[in-house]
Amino acid sequence: TGRCGWCAEALAPALVLRGGACPSCARVIHNSNERDAAAVIARVRGQWGRWRWPVYGCVAVGVALASFVPLGAPVAYALAMVVAHLFVVRRPIRWLGAGRRLATRLTLKLALALLTLVHVVVSVTVYPFVGAGQAVVGVVACLSAVVYVEGSLWLVGNRLAREGVSGRLDRWEWCLPAGLIGGMFGATALTVGAATLLVHTLLWADIPGVSDLAALLLGVGDR
Repeated sequence: TGRCGWCAEALAPALVLRGGACPSCARVIHNSNERDAAAVIARVRGQWGRWRWPVYGCVAVGVALASFVPLGAPVAYALAMVVAHLFVVRRPIRWLGAGRRLATRLTLKLALALLTLVHVVVSVTVYPFVGAGQAVVGVVACLSAVVYVEGSLWLVGNRLAREGVSGRLDRWEWCLPAGLIGGMFGATALTVGAATLLVHTLLWADIPGVSDLAALLLGVGDR
């Protein structure tokens, strides 16, 4: 129930997972085998295992069909992953402490944003190729879904194991989301810089106009 067995006051989920003294009555809280990190993530994986491949197949087919609409594929993928996050990934995250829970959620949100950005690029690139493009988008969606969900469960399981030992955050837990944010800003800056350089080159390049090309062709024809 998430409450102390002596004073019935509510306990933080991380305290129930890790064990320790109750902040209200100072009695020692012992975690049971049903609440340790391995049991929590094993229960989630066991429930998810029955639905894993049907869900991945539905994501692939749904995103492939949505890709007939411009930018429909990344929107469908993002919605599917948000649903998977709410019903699969979010459940074990609640056992983490406040700081580790915040860092984990931020990391997963940034990872989802990057994967959705990949879908935007892929869907725009293959959109003119009707049929083959939709198949490619569906395969990419399935692979991305596997990477996001299974990677998220691994990350949460790793953090649960750490939470069962200590509530202190590891340095890389903050460095990872900070690096993802820096990578997104860096990629955006490189894209803007490349586009600016391309526009500058086109504006200042000595490219013949339509009239010059027509005069050249007429001159060749007269010869």
